[in-house]
Amino acid sequence: IEKLLALKRMMVYMKESTLFAVTHEDEDITIRQYPREILLCSDDLENASSRSFASFMEEYISFCKEHNVLVQESVGCMIKTDNIRNRDYLNFSYLFMKIEKDIRRNTHIREKELSGAWHKGSYDTIQNTYERMLAYAEQCNLIIGPYAYEEYLIADIAQKDHTRYVTYIRMDLVD
Repeated sequence: IEKLLALKRMMVYMKESTLFAVTHEDEDITIRQYPREILLCSDDLENASSRSFASFMEEYISFCKEHNVLVQESVGCMIKTDNIRNRDYLNFSYLFMKIEKDIRRNTHIREKELSGAWHKGSYDTIQNTYERMLAYAEQCNLIIGPYAYEEYLIADIAQKDHTRYVTYIRMDLVD
């Protein structure tokens, strides 16, 4: 029953995220207010040794299994904005998933979302989107908060052509 419920959650998430992606993908960088969210975070992954894609995927799958989440249901990555500024785009800090209530262990509260951008295509070119976001923030005199959040809306489970992936990147802004 748990597996079937998890599968149903995954299907609902994929439907909602795909709809969100296709109805907003023509937008460029936006400043948008979102409701407060509680994120359950993995253990710290930053500067982990053997930063291969295979080790990242092992950690990702373990995190999903530990929290009864099917892979691709709703897991994203947090990366420090300092790493982005230093062009260290693969040095993720945490995996995360949204949860309903604060369990006071490995949680991060995202009070409000302010800046978002769509990355269309392979992850190999995500630095272009980050550079556009940083330039936009500088041009508008916005102060970026400590993290960026990558949410994989259309990825390998729904789209085999990696040039058609859609990742939504959100960054905190400081008032």
